[in-house]
Amino acid sequence: MFQQLWQQRVFDPTTGYIGGSGNPFRKLSFHAGLHAESRQSPIGQAHIFNYEDFGIYPKGEPTFAHHFKQSGYATVVAGKWQLLTEAGGTRPQEAGFDTYCLWNTPLTTRERYWNPSLEKDGALMDLPDDSYGPDVCADFLADFIKSCAETDTPFLVYYPMILVHDPFLPAPNSKDRDETGDKKNFVDMVNYMDTLVGRLVDTLEANGLRDNTLIVFTADNGTNKNIVSEFKGQRLPGGKGFTRDHGTHVPLIASCRGIFQRTRSTAT
Repeated sequence: MFQQLWQQRVFDPTTGYIGGSGNPFRKLSFHAGLHAESRQSPIGQAHIFNYEDFGIYPKGEPTFAHHFKQSGYATVVAGKWQLLTEAGGTRPQEAGFDTYCLWNTPLTTRERYWNPSLEKDGALMDLPDDSYGPDVCADFLADFIKSCAETDTPFLVYYPMILVHDPFLPAPNSKDRDETGDKKNFVDMVNYMDTLVGRLVDTLEANGLRDNTLIVFTADNGTNKNIVSEFKGQRLPGGKGFTRDHGTHVPLIASCRGIFQRTRSTAT
């Protein structure tokens, strides 16, 4: 699937890290066509009908991280939180995560890409000038994986990526750091997202964990409606915010090289 997207000048082929050894699913749809609402379903057990309010995950509700912790796993989350506001919600530790590096908490500002505002374990991070938020989060997760490998500790990594949400800005791989075109920057951001996925898979490989680690790659909503992509000769406008297929149909790949072999695709 990712090789096809690369041919359409959207994806760099390095996400073959997962796609080349994983099982792609042809159809996954989230209940809502928007990010915060969609992410609440997989992290917990609630259907969108039980959604409380924007940016709020109900305090005391169980999450998949709780189940892993009960089984002796170390747990980490990095990227975008958006499950806690001044009006209520749940902190990462309350959601079952031992450690975290996050944007979109009550402590952070709106800056998430260049010179980002990130919270790490209860405090704002003091980052060097020109830091790139997605890099900081990916490196935090890579260090966590290495630490678990050193102590032979099973782990859960939850990575709700900051990329590739708008604003569409140049990424570290962009040739022109002053580029203002949404489509050009979007493509660069998608490719850099792919690079960060590869960075974490490389970390698993380097620490002898790749064959025994289940990697699940998915998304929370369709593409921004301001972006029109081309795929197999068709123009595909983004449908984020709508409940039609372009808003709710997202990719899903599962890969665990040492446990199950790649198949052509799974229908649902």
